Amino acid sequence: MRIFVALPIPEEVKQEIGVFIGKLKSSGADVKWVERENLHFTLRFLGEVGEGDLPRVEDSIRTLSGFKSFQAKTGTFGVFPSLSSPRVFWIGLERGKAEMEEISRTLNLALKERGFPPEDKPFQAHLTIGRARSPKNIPALKQLIETLSPPKMEFPVTEISLFQSTLTPRGPIYRKLFSQSLS
Repeated sequence: MRIFVALPIPEEVKQEIGVFIGKLKSSGADVKWVERENLHFTLRFLGEVGEGDLPRVEDSIRTLSGFKSFQAKTGTFGVFPSLSSPRVFWIGLERGKAEMEEISRTLNLALKERGFPPEDKPFQAHLTIGRARSPKNIPALKQLIETLSPPKMEFPVTEISLFQSTLTPRGPIYRKLFSQSLS
């Protein structure tokens, strides 16, 4: 099964980001925009993992129970790898970035101790909102990005969840498999 560990975000934040995505869609760019219900901050994408390995992943997530819940705030906008050649569009954090980085570091260490390969790229706290499929209308989207700012929304981060991702022709379907509350 295809899995990832993430920080869920509250529904009201998803709603505001959904409105922002709607404005970006007006550019007509060929971008696969993330469905509102699928918005989250990924801590670690594990990919295909056997069902028998799930307990080791859950144990790794349990090691994070000592982390305190914290406040995060969206507000920055970014693109991977660059605005001149955009592939992934994302919203970053004005607040809570250091906490997410520490949680990610601890999670990756716990996963490595339980036999999972280490992460191959450094963690950057971001909420993916879209992926470019082709260069069609990307210049119009770039112009729109220059005039719009993502919503600045403060929200509590209170849990870490393990999700299964099932790919379908209409897009991925996420199902929560396990959650660990933060103290």
